[in-house]
Amino acid sequence: MNERAHAEATQKAQSRTEARANADKEREARAKQKADAERREREDASAEVRRKRERARQAAIRDGNTWLRRGWTVTAALERYKALSEAFDKLNFFRGDVVVFEIIPWPVLKRPNTFGVEDVDWTSVEAFFKEISLYLSATEYKNLVERSHKRFHPD
Repeated sequence: MNERAHAEATQKAQSRTEARANADKEREARAKQKADAERREREDASAEVRRKRERARQAAIRDGNTWLRRGWTVTAALERYKALSEAFDKLNFFRGDVVVFEIIPWPVLKRPNTFGVEDVDWTSVEAFFKEISLYLSATEYKNLVERSHKRFHPD
């Protein structure tokens, strides 16, 4: 009887050990599936952001070309700055909107699609605001400068 009880106890212990091992394997498999799903989701999200950025970049290039066909003047630079500012202010990055260099309302006089980040400096910005001040009333100019300042320096 003792041997039978010992054999049953040993068998139960082995069954528990096997059950724990199986449960551990199942947990590991679920964890791996979850990690794989999260990785695929991150990759898909990254790919979607890249696609959105490329679409935004292409749209901005088309927009820049439209402005260039009209002829590039100080008034065109001002109108484009206002249009880009309005669109930029409506973006919601929490909703998934993306930003690319070309859709940022850079306050410069340079022709669209012909300048890079290295061209956006204090001198260029100062020249832009000096030139556009001749085309706006004092109140319009003050409001534009204040909105621009808050856009780039909200604090």
